[in-house]
Amino acid sequence: MTTTYPVTDTAPPFGVKVKGLLPDGFHDCARVYDQRRQVVVWYVKRNGTTERFVEEGGSFGSSVIACWRPKNPTAWKAPLPPPVIAQPDVQWAQPIAAPEPLEKEPDQWWRIANAVKVSTVGLITPREVEGRIMRAVMTEHSFAAADTIIERSTLTWLARMIELQEMIEGKRPTYWNDRFIPSARDLSDFPRMIPWLTAVAMHSERYASILRMRGSHPAWTFTQIAKELGGGRNKAASDYGRAVLFATKVANDVRTKEVAIARRKMAELREARR
Repeated sequence: MTTTYPVTDTAPPFGVKVKGLLPDGFHDCARVYDQRRQVVVWYVKRNGTTERFVEEGGSFGSSVIACWRPKNPTAWKAPLPPPVIAQPDVQWAQPIAAPEPLEKEPDQWWRIANAVKVSTVGLITPREVEGRIMRAVMTEHSFAAADTIIERSTLTWLARMIELQEMIEGKRPTYWNDRFIPSARDLSDFPRMIPWLTAVAMHSERYASILRMRGSHPAWTFTQIAKELGGGRNKAASDYGRAVLFATKVANDVRTKEVAIARRKMAELREARR
């Protein structure tokens, strides 16, 4: 079991090497305070190189590190904040936003229904957040098509029911004739994704735009996103990863200003509809 901790004003201490969680797993890292620029900087050792990331939105409001743990828990002497959760050790996937040497067609792995897992708060991984948000965006887009939810085709009712069941079980992609059709789980999960997307949008409109572009069908490549929003392909890929990490903190109930405001607005909206 691995116990992880949130990034706070005082934890982890500046200059202390720890294990930080990025989309592709835990890596050796440390944070320092740049007095000249007055920003917090993370140094992450990954794949034999040291990468430098600058935090955004205040001292720790938008950390590039989702959570962290001591390199040697038994020898740790500094105070620790309340843990995020104790979770089983897992085999992490490849980086979700790693730049590639050549542009490829978008890998929309989340189109297979059972490829996207649903976990309890505190155990939600960046990969799960990516998949659930992408399917929520596609579900939202499908609402605009009058015949998306109920296909007006030559399929019989029985064939349609078999098709939907296969989608839910993950035995077939959730699209028909190149069109995305939300599964029953997508429809039930969609309202849960609204606060996540709202919090991301309130934190950064650019992050929210990138998530929606990647959730389109066909998904925008990072090169296409860069041409639309500016900043270059690598920045688009990096910002996509940061957006997923921020949404992961939201999903795991990490307290942030954006989450609190988003929840209040959602409550006001529900009250207004009564």
